[in-house]
Amino acid sequence: MDNLIYTCQSNSNKLTKVTETANNIYGFKGGANLSTEYTYDVNGNLKTDANKNITAIQYNYLGEFYKLKF
Repeated sequence: MDNLIYTCQSNSNKLTKVTETANNIYGFKGGANLSTEYTYDVNGNLKTDANKNITAIQYNYLGEFYKLKF
């Protein structure tokens, strides 16, 4: 079972960090231990995810996901 701690930007619902406090091999696997693990563009779309080693997420003109870069 996961025991996750979520950290968000001040006055925002944008996630910056997830910490797993349970000692098990299942569930959430955090690949990073940074103060900011998730970044967003000006429209609020996720740009990077350090836990999954995603360095860029591109969206089309409608704001729909269309490409990942690892």
